[in-house]
Amino acid sequence: MPSEQDAVLIAVWVEKEGEAPWFAGVPEQPSVYHLRCVSSSQEVNFRFQTGNLIAEAKRKCALLMGHGFTVVRVSKHIASFANSDGNSQHNLIQAAMNHLVAVYEQGKETMADYDETFAREVLAFVASRHPNRVQMMEIKEATKPEPTDGELLVALDALAIDGYIEGHALRESSSGKSKLAAMANILSTKLGREFLRPANKINEAGSISNLHFHGPVGAVGHQSTGNVTVNQQWVTAAPDPDWHVVAQAFKEAVADKAKVASSSEDFLVVSALAKAQEEATQKNKAGFLDAVSKLGQSAVPILARAGAHGLVSYLEQHFNWKLT
Repeated sequence: MPSEQDAVLIAVWVEKEGEAPWFAGVPEQPSVYHLRCVSSSQEVNFRFQTGNLIAEAKRKCALLMGHGFTVVRVSKHIASFANSDGNSQHNLIQAAMNHLVAVYEQGKETMADYDETFAREVLAFVASRHPNRVQMMEIKEATKPEPTDGELLVALDALAIDGYIEGHALRESSSGKSKLAAMANILSTKLGREFLRPANKINEAGSISNLHFHGPVGAVGHQSTGNVTVNQQWVTAAPDPDWHVVAQAFKEAVADKAKVASSSEDFLVVSALAKAQEEATQKNKAGFLDAVSKLGQSAVPILARAGAHGLVSYLEQHFNWKLT
């Protein structure tokens, strides 16, 4: 698969199906499918008409019609010729079909009308890209297994209703139910990002309490367990690092983790790293220590790379963390 820098995301879907003429000896009515292919940048935008399809090829197109649009990552070389070169178009379509078949061969099952776990995974991905806006195509490509249009739209609608995301929503009116038909430029809200955070709070007196070094953030807490109560004196006594350098180190950590993230746990880690970066940028020591405590020992190497050795020693003493 091409790397993120050398690839283009392209959505492929069936616009319509038409019957083809009968042929002697053919046991079933052939069909012709009209496909649409559009890249996230809109630079690739073309329609593709198949030949007369029967049997397996027809089944794949029917599967795509039921699924909605599928997303395939192709090389920039193929994408650069896709609008005019028939061979590149055929290769792109074939890659999309193979991807879709693989999704269902791996046991994908259609979800119920609303799946809270899946919606949280969608929110975690959107939050991991904050403050950049994302498109449905990016969410589909990042989610495993790839959701159908219906599954994704129900999750996005629910998240928007709860105030966790915002975006440009397009609704259909033919059914009279004003269902969400598409959403573009999706952005997580502050409420949505707070919803993803563990239950740790900074109270009005400035103390941090009930810090859990395990839980939904996943790998960030596996090396530390238990609860501690941290008061304002503990926060004040922590040495101040070079906040600009620390913020940059966590920004790089966010980018590195986002490149390999493939699960809801991974995206929660990205969100936690982004929170630490945000607090460091604002030089909010209490908020930063709160964020670092959620990350657990995995934050130590990042701080060490930023030259925050005094803070590393302080955290090691209080949490029994060790730089490995």
